[in-house]
Amino acid sequence: MASDIEYCQSKGKIVTLSLGGAASSVGFVNESQAEDFAVTIWNSFLGGSSDVRPFGNAVLDGCA
Repeated sequence: MASDIEYCQSKGKIVTLSLGGAASSVGFVNESQAEDFAVTIWNSFLGGSSDVRPFGNAVLDGCA
C-alpha cells in the first residue's frame, strides 16, 4: 500500500487518515492521554518515526 500512497501523492493527490466518524463516541480521559495518542499517530502515519509504520516509509499528508 505504501507504493500506492506514494504514487497518488506523486500525482498531486493528498492522502489523509480518517479517525472516528460521524457516529463515533471515542474520547480521552485527560489531556495526557490525548497527547500520547497524537504522538502515536504522528510517529505511525505522519512525519515521525516508529518501528511500527503500517504504510512503511509512506508519509500521509494529514488526518481528520
